[in-house]
Amino acid sequence: MTKTVSMSLPKTDVMILNFLWRWKVVTSLTLRQILLSSSQNKDWNFYRKLRQLEAQGFVELKAGSNEILKYQVWQLTKKGFDYIVDSLDVVLRENGYGSENVFHDFLVTAFHLGEWIFVKPPGVELFSEQELRRNWPSNYPYWVPEIQAHRPDGYTLLKGSNYKKLIAVEVELSAKNYDIYQDIGAFYDDMVSIDSILWLVRDEALKDKILKAFKSRRGKRPEIHNFVLLDHFKEEFWKAKIVEGSQKGSSVREYYSNIHLNIDPKLSAIWNTFDPLMTFLKPVKSPYGMTTYANSAKQRKAD
Repeated sequence: MTKTVSMSLPKTDVMILNFLWRWKVVTSLTLRQILLSSSQNKDWNFYRKLRQLEAQGFVELKAGSNEILKYQVWQLTKKGFDYIVDSLDVVLRENGYGSENVFHDFLVTAFHLGEWIFVKPPGVELFSEQELRRNWPSNYPYWVPEIQAHRPDGYTLLKGSNYKKLIAVEVELSAKNYDIYQDIGAFYDDMVSIDSILWLVRDEALKDKILKAFKSRRGKRPEIHNFVLLDHFKEEFWKAKIVEGSQKGSSVREYYSNIHLNIDPKLSAIWNTFDPLMTFLKPVKSPYGMTTYANSAKQRKAD
């Protein structure tokens, strides 16, 4: 039975909690981008809002580092989940809200949600791993496979008037047993409704191991697996090049643009006005790390 939380939160706070449930772990600037305008006077207000939710016990900050990246991300607490669970769109088959592997899920959010957070054109739909795991398959959107033999880290649908392309997203940071990759390869071979798989992998060696396992079992559609290396992604984000697969040589951004004909070329100019590396991958917790705060501080000093 869900415990009732006797407190009424503003609509924007509830939006934050719902977004954190869907994506598990999210940076301060990602939350700010999705919910607020980028005007200078919003930075401190938004940071104060997050700190207030933290003080009230609805969210918590997770920080860490490894040889690859440092990160600071927000996630729901049990109190935050209890507050929103009854307002979610569907009845969950499994209650849950947090991350079992913060660094992995931090990268999943960045890789899957990515630059769609800045501009998402018509015909683009996302379904997160959290939604896959917690919802009953019968409640999935029509375009999401209900089969449970394998659960990717999310799905992206690109659809137009005369086409529909379904892309599975996989983030792989540590090697699994060879037979597990064989089973994953067989799953994607059989799931003809999935047109392509976009992988973010730790390094070339892991990419080669995965592909070798796919080809050793049956490997009917090895070309549908497109791989991006983590070292490239952390430096170039969606400008990182695909190093293996049918879209080899294209960037992640070009990969999506080539498939989805509804993406206006002008969107590239819009995308270039944002800094996805700062938004998703830099450990910024407060306004001191935000560009708008830095700019306003310079202006105050000049005055």
